[in-house]
Amino acid sequence: MSTHIAETAHDRFFVHAGVVGWNGRAIVIPGQSKIGKTTLVEEFLRIGATYYSDEFAVFDRRGYVHPFARPLRVRTDGLQRKTLSLFVKIDITPGGECHFFVAAP
Repeated sequence: MSTHIAETAHDRFFVHAGVVGWNGRAIVIPGQSKIGKTTLVEEFLRIGATYYSDEFAVFDRRGYVHPFARPLRVRTDGLQRKTLSLFVKIDITPGGECHFFVAAP
């Protein structure tokens, strides 16, 4: 169903990505399935980001990102997600800038 919506939307551009809001801006985390997008979204949510999506970044013609309304889908198939989450680090500067680092396992 989600893919059908993305393929038939005429006034929006869909990118396979996780998206969070931070300080009035969107952070878009594009990537293929099972590479850690949801893990990064979860880490951002843990530090106070606003959830937009873990499936699609939805852009309008002006380049603004809109939420793709559906619950966060967390995989429960184990080891890969657990390993990836151990290697995600997010630093917040005193000025509110957000820097995230992902180290290869």
